[in-house]
Formats: sequence, structure tokens, C-alpha cells
Amino acid sequence: MLYNATTFILLFALVIFATLIHENNQLPRRNKSIFYTLTAVLAVVIISEWAGVQLSGNPIANGALLCAAKFADYTLTPTVAILIAANILSDRQLKLALIPIVLNVALQIVSLPFGLTFYLDGGFYYHHGPLYVLYLALVAVSLGIFVAALLSFGSKRAHKNRLSLILITFFVITGTLLQAIDSQMRVTNLTLILGTALLLVHYTEFLQQDTSSALVETSSENALHQRIITSFSESFIAALFIDLPTEKLVIVSATPKVRSCLNHKGPIPQQLRSLVTTLVSENYQEQMLHFMNFETLAQRMKAHSNISFEFTSKEGLWRRASFNIVDEDGNGQPDTLLLTFTDIQEEKLYAAELRAISVTDALTGLLNQRAYFQNLLALSESEVPDNLAIVIMDVNDLKHTNDTLGHEAGDLLLAGAGSCVKAAFESLGHSYRLGGDEFAAILQCTHEEYEQAAHQLKQRCAAFNKGPITHVSLAIGVAFFSDEPEMSLDQLSKRADLAMYEDKRRYYESLGRDRRRS
Repeated sequence: MLYNATTFILLFALVIFATLIHENNQLPRRNKSIFYTLTAVLAVVIISEWAGVQLSGNPIANGALLCAAKFADYTLTPTVAILIAANILSDRQLKLALIPIVLNVALQIVSLPFGLTFYLDGGFYYHHGPLYVLYLALVAVSLGIFVAALLSFGSKRAHKNRLSLILITFFVITGTLLQAIDSQMRVTNLTLILGTALLLVHYTEFLQQDTSSALVETSSENALHQRIITSFSESFIAALFIDLPTEKLVIVSATPKVRSCLNHKGPIPQQLRSLVTTLVSENYQEQMLHFMNFETLAQRMKAHSNISFEFTSKEGLWRRASFNIVDEDGNGQPDTLLLTFTDIQEEKLYAAELRAISVTDALTGLLNQRAYFQNLLALSESEVPDNLAIVIMDVNDLKHTNDTLGHEAGDLLLAGAGSCVKAAFESLGHSYRLGGDEFAAILQCTHEEYEQAAHQLKQRCAAFNKGPITHVSLAIGVAFFSDEPEMSLDQLSKRADLAMYEDKRRYYESLGRDRRRS
């Protein structure tokens, strides 16, 4: 009688549980369906176990009813754990979790005629068969999936909920093991029902937490949205949402000029083409149309979270167009894009200024050593002009000036040398300060043109008079590519360097002084 009463109470509890699910408006439709299925399966398992107990030793229908009851019990019991876990598993994880269930169903079907998991003796009592251990193993796998899902679910939630989830897990496992150890201790169904009810309580609480978090996140996202728009206020031109599946374009914000060129009823490719012809200078329109190609956009965005293209506007100002992924579909394909147009004129000017600073010598205003080697490299990678000449120069008497007049006078001497070199060679090419007292020039000229410029350089150096510096003296070496066409530019530069040192040697010999001490 006690067992019958317990079975009735369990079934009545399932009715209450189903009613609670029906009245719960927070549960998503998917989870309601799973809980309904779980309730039905639990009811069948409870009835099957009760029938097994009642029919054991009873020859009704020659044991067929008992076999049917035990078959349903053995087939569905492992399913309960998976159905509980299904509430917190993704669709992909659930497909994998169903593998032990399918294997168990196959095992029971194959075992039924041969009594492999259970069998009836002559007195119509059922016993465990030789493959009962395999059945227990599949039950254990199902419980393992349930435990892993529950613990993973708890780890993503507030720390205060983890202990209770661990206790629920231990409770369900204990009840299942007790009945596996002693079949007379029929407590598995009780623990499964209580565990499911407790999980429903937790799941509902977690849904409330998610709703609260979503409200907070939405508020934060709106504030962030506003800050982004505010930060763009000085450079912002337009922002457009593009929904790829529906091919819809929505203006978030835009200047009147952008709004006026958009036909909201036209297809996206037509609207993008209108933007290009309105905003982009003719020099960049073809490249911009390729960048905005709607047919290849999704494929190009698949490998990048954002892509951008810089162009000049009809007014000759620099602009940047950027596509950014806002959302993706379940397969990782771009779904919603944000197209922005920004003013980068100041950015370009600042970048140009930084580039100029990076290749300019601060003391003389000439290009620096980095620019010299960059230009040599660029020339070497193309066809070298026949009239190319490399000039290497070195300031004489810099050490003597620093020792006798001070380093400020030495800097003045270097600045004076730089001004003379620039004035003499600026019509023929670029001049550089390579560092210390060494200068260079890369020219395109004939021998005669060079001689005229070199003569002018010497005159300017002799006439220089500023502060304590009454003149500038330079040692000069030059090498012409037309004289050494088989040489690389690096070798040509070294040839000019050797000629400069020879000129410096002659200068100090004429004064009767040691160059290394001067």
C-alpha cells in the first residue's frame, strides 16, 4: 500500500509540476516544450516501474505486460537526465547528448528477445541480464551529461547559485545510485522529480537575472552609443545600417547632403552608387565603387570585422568609408553592417606632418639619413636615371670650432653648411644631413650642371658670415651613374664618399694640419 500511495503522490506532483510550467510566463517556448516532454516521460517511467512491481510474479498474458513495463522503464529512465539537461544545452550540444539515448534504445530493442538486460524466470519474476552493466553504463553517461550541463550552467551565473546547483546534482545522483545498488529502494523517480522542480526554480530565477542584466546592458549600450556619436561630432558625416538578408538600408545619422542623395525605396546597390557619385572625387570613384560592391561585400566582410577605404571628396578633402560588422547569423556570416563616412582631413594633415618630421633634420631643415636611404632604395627598385649623381660632403674644422668657440658655434656652422648646400643644389635634387658633420645630395644633372652648382656652393660657403662663424668649408665628393653604370647605388654612394675623403685630405694637407685633430 505504501508504494502505491507513493506512486500516486508522485503522479499528482507531476500534474502540479505541469500546471506550474503552463502558468510560468517567463519560460521560453522551447523550454516549456522540453519541460512538458520531461513531465510526460517521468509519468510513463513512474507508471512503468509501478507496473513492473505489480506484475512481477504474476502470469498475466504470460509476462508480456511485465516485459512491456520493464522495456519502457529501461528505455526511458536515462532519457530523463538528458531532458533535464536539454533546458541548458544548445541545439548542437543536445544532438550529441542524444547519442547515449539512441544507443540505449537500440540496446533494449536488441536485448528484449534474448533477455540481455533483463529477463523473466519461470515464475514470471524479472532479473538483471548479462548486459545490465552496459545499461548502467549508459545511465551513467546520461547522468554525466546532466552533471556537466548543470555545473557549466552554474559557472556562468552568480557565485551564490553554484552551491545549490551542486547540491541538486548530488541529490539526483545519490537517488539514482541508491536504486541501482538496491532495486528495492525505489527512490530514483522521487529524486528526479524533485531535482527537476528545483531546476525549474533556478531556471526561472536565472531568467529574471538575465532580464535585469539585459535592461542594464541596454542602458549602458545607449549611453555608449551617445558617447560614440558625440565623439564623432566633429568628423562624422554619415552612419548607415545595412541589413544584408532583407537588403534594407537605414540612416542612423547623416549630413543633409548625404540624405538628399539617398533614395530609400531603391535597392542598396543603387543607393550606394548614388553615395559614391555624390561624395567621391572622380579620381577615386572607380576604386570606391569596387569597395562598395554589394555582391561581394558579405564575402569580404567574412574574414574581417571591418574594412575601410580612404578617398578625396568632390571638395578635395580626405574622407574614410568603413564597413563594420554589427551582427552575424548562426553560421558566422555577416548579417548587419554599419557603414560610416568620416572626415579625416585633419588626421591626414597630422600624419603628413609626422612623416615630414620623421624624415627631416631638426638642426638644418634638410632631409635626414632615413630619407636618404629610403630614396636610394626607391631609385634602386626602378630604372636609375642616366644623369643621376650622388654627392657626399663633410664640414671641415667642426671639431676645432667646437673646441675653440663652443658647441653652439659648432651648431651654427652645421646650420650654415646646410643652408649653403640646400641653396646650391635645390634646383637639381634633394639634400640631406646624414648625421654629425656629414651631408649628401641626390641630383639629376649633367657634369656641367653639377660643376656650376658646386661652384655656387663654394661661393656661398665662403660668403657665409653669422656670429662667430665667418665662413664654411666643405670637403666634397661626387660620383656619376653615367660614369659607373655597372655599379649599384650603394656602391656609387661609397665611391662619392671616398672622393670626399680625398678632398678632405687635400684640405688639411694644404693647411699643414692633422685632420683627426681638427
